[in-house]
Amino acid sequence: MQFPEGLWYLLGDAMGFFYFIGVIKLSSSPSSWFVYILRCRDNSLYTGITTNLHQRLQEHNFSLKGAKYTRGRRPVSMVYAKQHPSRSAASSREYEIKQLTKTDKELLIENSDFPDI
Repeated sequence: MQFPEGLWYLLGDAMGFFYFIGVIKLSSSPSSWFVYILRCRDNSLYTGITTNLHQRLQEHNFSLKGAKYTRGRRPVSMVYAKQHPSRSAASSREYEIKQLTKTDKELLIENSDFPDI
């Protein structure tokens, strides 16, 4: 069976089951970094950086490699992602986002072109 490459959108229900929604392909090169925001089960937001959005989302939801913060707040869904040319640029933007209030983060998410699920 061939699985499509890209960021998989999964929708979780109250029973803990996940349903496949679709895949978005984000251009990526070995040197591409992404800043992402996750919405946790308790509606809190988590911001991080990665070179592989799909793998990182899977780690946050199913692995011990996910951030300690998100492990107790599963399932999480990706609500925002932006590509940056370097780790340094992504880290700088991550820091800026982490300084925002939750209201400002919600506005950033709402005004982004990241698809809704």
